[in-house]
Amino acid sequence: CARVTVLRDGRVTGVVSAAEASARTLARLMVGRDIELPRRAAGPGAAAPRALEVRGLVAERAGAGRRALGPVDLVVGAGEIVGVAAIAGNGQAELVEAVVGLREARGGSVALAGEDVTGWGVRRRRAGGLAYIPQDRRGRGTAPTRTVLQNAIAARYRSPDLQRWGWLDGAKARRLAADIVKRFDVRTSGLNATGLTLSGGNLQKLVVGRELEVEPRLLVAEDPTQGIDIGSVEAVRHHLLSAAERGCGVLLVSQDLSEVIALSDRMIVLYEGKVAGECRPGPGVEQTLGLLMTGAASG
Repeated sequence: CARVTVLRDGRVTGVVSAAEASARTLARLMVGRDIELPRRAAGPGAAAPRALEVRGLVAERAGAGRRALGPVDLVVGAGEIVGVAAIAGNGQAELVEAVVGLREARGGSVALAGEDVTGWGVRRRRAGGLAYIPQDRRGRGTAPTRTVLQNAIAARYRSPDLQRWGWLDGAKARRLAADIVKRFDVRTSGLNATGLTLSGGNLQKLVVGRELEVEPRLLVAEDPTQGIDIGSVEAVRHHLLSAAERGCGVLLVSQDLSEVIALSDRMIVLYEGKVAGECRPGPGVEQTLGLLMTGAASG
């Protein structure tokens, strides 16, 4: 295009020539400040305990009755961020669902913090320390027609510390929700507003806050910054890195290769449902990932 017009909060904040525009300039106009997307500095030591261990995992594609994943071996250490890169349809969705308990494993095992959870359901896995940021924040991550309050406590409403005589304690629930909204900078008109009133970025920050508030052992993050504004991208990346620094293992599955490279300690590539190779951030890693993702190289 010849010109770029930037809107923020319903108002024009700038009109610039496309030839003179830069990512930094446009980001500043979009959020009102400079944006610095964070990067991973240093991961845990090699002796870190295992937050996730997947061995020989096999899963089938829903409704197809054929193998979509496996066998796959994968380890995520406590405090480590392991990125998964793949072209869509190469088994990453099945991997995520098999790890979090949404898809039955047809072979192999999944262990969370050293405990075999292969036969466990979603609720039991979550109680064991697993948290999940799904790709579809409006369909799977939240109930958009419910309130901010209800969505904020969705991971904790059965917890004894939110109950009184077996009933949900409304005052405690509101305090928890208000704390999540404040700590994770969720812009909303109030706790009684529905999820439908939130922008994509604010809805995602609500999901991230809800999942990290429980201080999980393992966080599975699936395209955590897809389709949100640059300011929210910055915030979500900061939260993922902070979680790892606190000792949470993070399995990051993203179609954004720059994000995978920026945040991961290690990266694995899936091709046709199997691990095609593993690499670490460094010079030439983009080319290596591209070759592995297309099956043009072997690990």
